[in-house]
Amino acid sequence: MLDAVTANEETRWRDTLGRDHLTSVEPRTNYFVGRVRKDLAAGNSTVGAIVTAVHRRLSDSVLAGMEHGRAYVTGIDFTHGWSNRSWSLDGRWS
Repeated sequence: MLDAVTANEETRWRDTLGRDHLTSVEPRTNYFVGRVRKDLAAGNSTVGAIVTAVHRRLSDSVLAGMEHGRAYVTGIDFTHGWSNRSWSLDGRWS
């Protein structure tokens, strides 16, 4: 498992009239990924699963119109080998 949080990032810029501005360019975001895998049949077969998630704090209306606040992906996979692993069948779904 891995979980990471990034801070809100802002930038200062000056317009053509010489006025200074402070704009949010990246919201506070939490990233997560978890992965499991199990060997079966003395290592000839494996099954696994993965889950990922992103959560953004979109308090800025400009960023809210450009990015999704939440995103999730799940997936499963398998491998099966036979004939001393001369042949194998792999599959994935997400």
